[in-house]
Amino acid sequence: MADIDTSISTFISQLPKVELDVHIEGTLSPSLHWRFTQKNHIPLPSYPSYESLVALYAIMYNHRREMQRDNGLPTFLEAYYGGMEVLRTEEDFYDLAMEYFAKAADMNIRYMDPFFDPQTNTRWGVALAAVMNGLARKDGYWITAHCDVGQKNTYEHIHEVATSCVGGFEGADRIDHGLNTIERPELIQIIKQRGLGLTLCPHACHRQLSTEYVFGSIKRLWDEGVRITIVSDDPTYMHQRWVQENLELVMHYCGFHGRDMIRPQKNGVDISWAAEDVKERIRKELDGMERTLT
Repeated sequence: MADIDTSISTFISQLPKVELDVHIEGTLSPSLHWRFTQKNHIPLPSYPSYESLVALYAIMYNHRREMQRDNGLPTFLEAYYGGMEVLRTEEDFYDLAMEYFAKAADMNIRYMDPFFDPQTNTRWGVALAAVMNGLARKDGYWITAHCDVGQKNTYEHIHEVATSCVGGFEGADRIDHGLNTIERPELIQIIKQRGLGLTLCPHACHRQLSTEYVFGSIKRLWDEGVRITIVSDDPTYMHQRWVQENLELVMHYCGFHGRDMIRPQKNGVDISWAAEDVKERIRKELDGMERTLT
């Protein structure tokens, strides 16, 4: 983690934020993980104590086992889905969501589009209603898709998501991640023409890729006028790097000023699935903060 100037941290903490790519299960803290394990009588043979479970969260997870050189550590998805196994009741999902919402309020997050994965929990016999009722989800569906950096056929994948994605649709409503877009001018053109936004999680990429590539790509997308916003994805499995810390990294490595950091939030408002009155309220707050900056 970079040595972030305190003035950057202070400014980012005061900035009204939107968070458009956070997986509720990816916010499961070690304390809740342990509490649910004990309450639901779920054995964790590899982690017999709370301290050993906390140590698990400090691991730098990779998505693919071959990248870990057979070091015996779980991959990111193995750790992520392993955490989901302890969520068994409606109360568990409610407590998980409420803990994150409290933290979000502390980070000045004004609006979020959180995601959850009900299909996994039903494998352990958890009723879908328990998940849905616990998270109090409203009706209505929008389409986004992950385009993780450096994946096989990444350019074709981004193109498909941006133009077709699902039968009967002309493409997704936005793209999660999609950093490789910057490497293909035709993808930049399509995304700009459709007015799509990219939700970028710098720390997730920075764990494996160079500073120059990650933040150089973000800066180039910015310069191209692509609507980018900064997100946290699965923060508790990514060294507790929440949207606050991800924004700090962008401001630090991209050399942005305070006024620059308003723009990703306005982009986030524009590409969010919030009601128009909510969007307008956040825009006014951001405009007010922008007027105070020199």
